[in-house]
Amino acid sequence: MIDTDLNMNNMFIVYEYYILAQNPKKSLSDELQEQFKDKDANEVIQDFIGFVQLYKNQIFDNEDKNIYAFWYLRWSIYWKAILMAGLHTKYKEYSQLVVLLKRFYYLYWIAGKTLTKVKQLSFNIIGWVKENRSINYIEEQIEKKLLKDNIVAQAYAALKSEDIYNTAWSKPLLLLIEYGLTDDSKLSFIELSKDLHLEHILPKKYDRFDEWSHINEATARKWMNSSGNLTLLSGKKNIEASNNPFKEKISVYRGKGKYDNKNTKITSFLMTQEIVNAYDKSVYSKEWTDTAMIDRQQWFCEHVNELFCFI
Repeated sequence: MIDTDLNMNNMFIVYEYYILAQNPKKSLSDELQEQFKDKDANEVIQDFIGFVQLYKNQIFDNEDKNIYAFWYLRWSIYWKAILMAGLHTKYKEYSQLVVLLKRFYYLYWIAGKTLTKVKQLSFNIIGWVKENRSINYIEEQIEKKLLKDNIVAQAYAALKSEDIYNTAWSKPLLLLIEYGLTDDSKLSFIELSKDLHLEHILPKKYDRFDEWSHINEATARKWMNSSGNLTLLSGKKNIEASNNPFKEKISVYRGKGKYDNKNTKITSFLMTQEIVNAYDKSVYSKEWTDTAMIDRQQWFCEHVNELFCFI
């Protein structure tokens, strides 16, 4: 479609899922012909045009951090169809629905589940929204599903695992935390681009530097790729910080460069600025230790809990 991320075919698929509220049994064209055969063509066209306009205005162009969160998710046709069902039917509890859906899809993603685990409930939610079921009813059904699949415990275990670095959701989750730290007046969408890096505060090649001698192999193995040792950084700063002593990393985060010979701006990421602030206040005796990483992981989990309310 013009000025959105969806082409005509995919927009019709979202529209189809909204109309059917169940898994299609026929091809897209056959399903839609079946649905429209007894309807006035002009009304169908106008309804679809209104559907597309709602999508552009309320989803694609929406500058809300809750909507931003969906753009990193998998299963995009499903969440789009549900949100569009809410918008197109003028569902009164739409804002609460957005928050519920964000939690539902992220928890299943973090827990490592595939589409098969969320597909049927996604169609059910479309139907319940069209039936104008209460948000309490929809929340109850989602909670039953989460409990049945033991998703909350699995997601929490994944968050505290020794390796979130190599997951598809680690960077999006840190971005959601970053949005939470950012004042709404300064909020803008952050793309998952090549310039957005996950920075290892304790570097992978720490053992090359005497300054990291307080870190032993067991500590490094436990914390290196964990939520306690990762933050967001632009590509240029990440490359410069790379495998260096903590003091030099702080200088790069601050915008002074590895050799303290630059005068660029401090990293724009507030979560990384917090590390600089802790360093300036000698919170960790100006070293990045296992205690610092334990605290950072706790900080991470607290912010994720604020997002999804599951701990």
